[in-house]
Formats: sequence, C-alpha cells, structure tokens
Amino acid sequence: MDLLEFGSALKNRRVAQQVSLTDIAAETRINIRFLEAIERGDFHVLPQTYVRAFLREYALIVDLPAEEVMRQYDEILGTPAQATAPHPESSSVRIEASGLSRQQKRVLAVGGGIIVLLAVALFITLQPGSEPMTTPEVSFDRVIRENEAAALRQRPIPAPFVPPVIVDSLRLEIFTTDSVWVSLVADTEAAQEFLFAPNRTRRWMAKERFLLTMGNAGGATFRLNGTDLGALGRRGAVLRNIPITHNTVKPPPVVEQPAP
Repeated sequence: MDLLEFGSALKNRRVAQQVSLTDIAAETRINIRFLEAIERGDFHVLPQTYVRAFLREYALIVDLPAEEVMRQYDEILGTPAQATAPHPESSSVRIEASGLSRQQKRVLAVGGGIIVLLAVALFITLQPGSEPMTTPEVSFDRVIRENEAAALRQRPIPAPFVPPVIVDSLRLEIFTTDSVWVSLVADTEAAQEFLFAPNRTRRWMAKERFLLTMGNAGGATFRLNGTDLGALGRRGAVLRNIPITHNTVKPPPVVEQPAP
C-alpha cells in the first residue's frame, strides 16, 4: 500500500460513514484543505509536525482504530512504528461495523482519560513532600492557528506585474528664420505637414527616427537631443526624405533640388 491508496481507503471509510469533510473540519478544527490532502495521499503539503495528530483526529471521527491507522502510516513511510499492542488486521485500514456509535466511543475515550488523569493527580497529591506539578497545555485550536499562520508566511507573494515603459528617446527641435514648409514622419506614424512663419519653434518626439521633407531648407536650423544640427540645406532648396536618427550628430549629406 502507498500513500495514495492509504488516503483513498480513509476517504472510502468516511463516505461509508456518511461523514462530510465539513463535519470533520467543524469537529476537529482541522483546515479542510489539509483533510482533502490526506484523502489524496498528498502528505507533503501537510505540516509535518502535526500529521500524526491530524490522522488520529480523522480516524476517531470516521470510527477507525487510531493506532492501526498510525501503524499503517508508519509502515508506508518505512519508519519504526510506535509501540502499540498488536492488532489482528494489518493489511489495510480496518472497516467494520461497531456496536457503539462514534459519539459513544469518543465519550468513553474522553471519560477514561479523565479517570486516569484524576488517579495520577491523586497519587501525586498523596506523596509526602510532593509539590503540585503543572504542565503547560497547548490547545489543538492553537496548534492549527499557528500552523496556518506559518503556512501563510511561507507562501511566496507574487511580485506585481509592471509593464515596461517605452520612452521616446529622440527629440527634434526646429528654429525658423524664414518661411518654411515641413513634412515630418515620426517612426511609423503618418506624415504631418507644417507651414512655419519666421521666428517660430517646434518640438517633435520619436523612438527611433524621423523622416524629413522640407522646402526652403536654409530657412531653419535643427537641434537633436540638445545637439545643434544647423541648417540642413541652402536657402530655397528642397530636401526629400532625410532620415534623422540617434546617429545623426551633424547635418547628413543631402541631395538638394532647386525650388520649382
């Protein structure tokens, strides 16, 4: 038997007893996702410190012998079993009818435990020179809360997605000294046309390049990212499809055409 079959046998027993996972969670205060993991045989997601406590509580609710369940769990893991009295059935989790109800068995178990504790306390009290012994107790509810808090602390918090910011890296400025006509394409956008009077300025932004066509090329100067390019041609000349990119640090060679 492996952990998958072990968990499946526990689930079958629970279904046969007509007990829901919600019932077990409400009675034991065990998180329902841990109960589901037990029935899947997915024990590695459980807090290993409390696995045995979870199994014992589960076994009591579905009316199974807790020690036999623990013995089989230890046998699957290949760890030495806890010292318990031999049980006549060891090949699988025992599923049989019982003369007592689950609630009656729990009452008997709790009553027997209280009687034993009272007997021990009485024995210690009657010993000469003995002092009362106090043992710190940790409730099962507290164990569950601490475990769930630890699980939340260990769960990685995904970093929020931050979309990459694309910034226009080209800044082209024009300064006119005469009337100038300009057609400008920024990256892959549509061409824009401008008619400037003297003593005007304008700025454009792009990511990779500009494509410039203009009339009266000597009637304006340009600056790219703060670097002066000067005039791109002589006064009255026409420039067509002049590329301006990051590598443009001085006026590029142009082919001037006479004004029509």
